[in-house]
Amino acid sequence: MIGGGGDIGATGSATGSATGGAVVIPFPGANASAWLDEWFGDDGLLARARPGYEKREGQIALARAVAQSLGERRHALLEGPCGTGKSIAYLIPAIRYVQANPGKRVVIATETIALQEQLVTKDLPFLASVAPGGFRFALAKGRAQYLCNDAFAEWDGRAGRFALNDAEVMLRDWGRATKTGSRTSLPLAVPDRTWSKVTVDSDECKGKDCPSREECFYEGARAELKDAQIIVANYKLLCIHLALVAEGIDPRALPLGEFHALIADEAHGLVDVARDTFGATITEGSFAKTLNFARECLPDNSAERFEDAMHGVFNGLRDWVQSHGEVSRDGYSGSGPREDAVRIPLDTAPQFPVSLDALVTELQRIGARAAAIESKLDARERDHEVLSHEERKVRSRARSTARRTGKQLASLALFNRASVSDGGAEDGPARRLAELAEKYALWVELDRVATGERTVRLEARKVDVRETLSELLWSEIPCVLTSATLTVEGSFEHIEQESGIAELSGRAPIRIEVPSPFDFASRCMLVVPHKIESPRKDREKWLRDCAAAIEGVVNVADGRTLALFSSNAAMNAAHRVVAARSTQARTWLKQGDAATGALSARFKDDARSVLFGTKSFWTGIDVPGESLVAVTIDRVPFTPPTDPVIRRLHALIEKRGLSAFQHCDLPRAIMQVRQAFGRLIRTRDDYGVVVILDPGVLSARWGRSVLRSLPACARGSSLGEVRAHLARFRDTPPSSVQASTGTEGGR
Repeated sequence: MIGGGGDIGATGSATGSATGGAVVIPFPGANASAWLDEWFGDDGLLARARPGYEKREGQIALARAVAQSLGERRHALLEGPCGTGKSIAYLIPAIRYVQANPGKRVVIATETIALQEQLVTKDLPFLASVAPGGFRFALAKGRAQYLCNDAFAEWDGRAGRFALNDAEVMLRDWGRATKTGSRTSLPLAVPDRTWSKVTVDSDECKGKDCPSREECFYEGARAELKDAQIIVANYKLLCIHLALVAEGIDPRALPLGEFHALIADEAHGLVDVARDTFGATITEGSFAKTLNFARECLPDNSAERFEDAMHGVFNGLRDWVQSHGEVSRDGYSGSGPREDAVRIPLDTAPQFPVSLDALVTELQRIGARAAAIESKLDARERDHEVLSHEERKVRSRARSTARRTGKQLASLALFNRASVSDGGAEDGPARRLAELAEKYALWVELDRVATGERTVRLEARKVDVRETLSELLWSEIPCVLTSATLTVEGSFEHIEQESGIAELSGRAPIRIEVPSPFDFASRCMLVVPHKIESPRKDREKWLRDCAAAIEGVVNVADGRTLALFSSNAAMNAAHRVVAARSTQARTWLKQGDAATGALSARFKDDARSVLFGTKSFWTGIDVPGESLVAVTIDRVPFTPPTDPVIRRLHALIEKRGLSAFQHCDLPRAIMQVRQAFGRLIRTRDDYGVVVILDPGVLSARWGRSVLRSLPACARGSSLGEVRAHLARFRDTPPSSVQASTGTEGGR
C-alpha cells in the first residue's frame, strides 16, 4: 500500500447510481469473458450507451490484461496505439477492482494535463453514468494550483495602490468571485509570476494560524479526495508522494492516503519525471523568503550575515562558470526553454568550486531560531495565552522558515562535498564526488533570465531511479504501465531496463502490444527528402534546407501543417523564413506566442493554419480531421552526450558492459519520433504525410532502427510525392465518421 503526495488536492468528483454503502461486484470473476462481454459485447453496456459502437479487439485485449494485472497483483506493460481506446480499456477494470474491494483505491497517473482533463471531464463521467453500482473519482492537484484566500486578500489589498495589467485585473475579478479557486477555472491563462502572488506552497501555508482556513479551497478539495476510489494525478505528484514516503512519513497521514494499484498512462515519460523529482534545483531566489524572515523577525545581524554568505556562493559560481567560457569542452548549451544556458558538469571537477560552509552555517542558525520562535509561541498558547494576530502571523512564518531551511540544507548537502571533513584524507572531496556521481548528475548552470541578467543555478538529478521506484512502487503494488509508444523495435526492454520494473511474486510482467486499428499503409506516407544536407555536417545549410522543405510542404498542404523541431533555435529560424516568404493569407502559430492549449485550439479551428512547435507539441496534441494533414520533423532528437544527465546515464550503462548509444540514446530518440509520428493519424478517416528532414534516417545505421519502429506505410523522397499522396484524398469523401465508444476519440 502506497501513501499519497504531500501537496495534493482534488477537484471534480462524481458518482454513479449507487448511494450509501459500497456495492461489491466480484473481480475479476470466474469467467473473465463474461464481464468483458458485459461491457464490450455487441449488446454490452458500451454499445447500449453509445449508438454506433464498434467492438475493438485491441481494446478488449488491453482490458483483459489490466484485469489480470490487478487480480493477480502482477505488473503489466501494455502498448496501445492511438485509436485503440486505451483509456476506457484500463478504466473499466479499475472500476471493477474498486467495486469488488471496498476500501481499496487506484491511482491513474499521466504526464499531460490534456489527458488528465479528458479522464475527469469525459471518460470517467461517462463510465459513472453507465457502470452498475457506481464509483467515486477525483482529480488530484497540487496546492499551488489553488487560490489561497489569505494570500489573495493581502495581494488584493495592495493591488489598488498600483496600476494593474490586464492579466492582474482579470485575476482580481476572478478571485473575488470564484467558487472553486482552481487555476484551471480562470477564463484566461495568467503568467506564473502573476499567479504566484495569490497561491502558496506547503512551506508557506499558515495552517492553523490562517484566518481563512475554513474557506480554504485546497483543504476542501482534499476532503473530497479522501472519499475517492479512482484518483487521477500527474507524474510529478506521484513522485512527490513517493519522496515523502521515502522520508518515513506514514502514508495514512498524507492527503492521498493509501492506494493499492497504479495505472501509469503515457508511461514512456515516467522515469524522466522521477529523475527531476528526486533531485534539487537551487538558485539565489530560492533563499528569498528565508532572507525576508531574517530581516523582519530576527533583530540582530543574521540577515546581513546570511545575505553575504549567499552572495558569496552565487557570485563565486557565476565567476567560475564564466571562466570556462561560453563554449567549453565540458559545458553544454541546452535545448528547450533554456537553450542559451551554459551547463558545467561537476563530476569533472576535483572539488566543489566554492565553499558552502558559511551559507550552510547561516541557514542552520536561521532554521534553529525559527524553530525556537515557533516552539515558544506554541508553549504560550498551551498555557492558555491568547496570541495576537501579529504573533500568530510570526509563528506561521517561523514554522514555514524552519521547514524551508531544512529542505534547503538537504539540497545543499548534495553539493557540499568540499566543505565536509573527511578526517584529513586528501582524497576526501574526490571520494565523496565519486559516491555522489554514482547516483546523481550534478552541474552548475548559467542562464539568461527575462531581464537579460545572468543567473546561476545548482542542479542535481538522481539519474538511476530503478532502486527507488522498485522499493516504493514495484515491490509494493501491482502497476500497469501503458502508452502508445512503449516499445522500441517491438521490444519492451528499454522501459524495463530504465524503470527497473521487476517480477512481482516471482512472475514476469504481462507484456502486450496491440496493433493499430488505422490503415497506415494506404492513408499515410513517410517522406525523407533526398536533397537535404545533414545537420551533423553543415548546420546552417541544413537550416536553410529545412525552411525550404517546410515551405514546400505548407504550400502543397494548403497550411494544415504541424512543424516540429528539436530546438527553439531551429524553430525560430524556420518560422522567420517560411512566414516571411509566404504569399498566402494564413495564420502562423509559434510555440511561446501563447499558451500551449490556446495554440492547439487555434490550430484545430483554423484549417489553413501552420503551427511551429518544439518538445511540448511532440506529444499530447490531438487534431483529428482536415486541420492537420502534414507533420514535419526537423531531425531525430538525440540528446547531446554533454548533457549532464545523459553523461551519467552513459557511465552507468557502460559500467554494466552495454552500449550507451544502443541502450540510451537511440531508444529515447525513437520514442520521441514515434510520439511525433502519432500526431498525424488520429481517426480512421485521417490521412496525410510525415516528413522527416534528417537524411541520417536513410544513411546512418541507426536509421534502420527508427524506420522499423514506425508504422508500415508508403515511402517517398520528394515534394512531388507529397503532392500526389495528398491529392488522392482531396476529392474523396470520408468513408464514415469513426464509430464512437466514448474512448477518447483518436487515442
